Amino acid sequence: MANLEAAKIANHKKKIAPNFEERLAKKEQALRELEKKLQERSEQGKSVETTAKRLEKTKRDIELTKETKEYNLGTSLKSYIDPMAYVTWAKQVDFSVEKIYPKTLQKKYSWALGTPCS
Repeated sequence: MANLEAAKIANHKKKIAPNFEERLAKKEQALRELEKKLQERSEQGKSVETTAKRLEKTKRDIELTKETKEYNLGTSLKSYIDPMAYVTWAKQVDFSVEKIYPKTLQKKYSWALGTPCS
């Protein structure tokens, strides 16, 4: 979300993908199916914990997709946010920085990420 805010402030807009509505509709369909599955499992008295987690993850994914629809998050990720800030945060919350940066940026920021240069 911080990356999104940086993209909004710096006005890093992008052209909306022609298949955006189609992708969003698929995600919303998956959400409806998960809601139906959750209801069925609860009526049957089965465990709903994993289905509920998947449901929440899908809701967050849809929200993020809608919010980032017209913003290019990659520009602020590689141009405005110090990678050391991500490294510090990742260590505090025990999160893998490799999930944030693609391979090309991992090479570019190897000095900050503590990875060997290739």
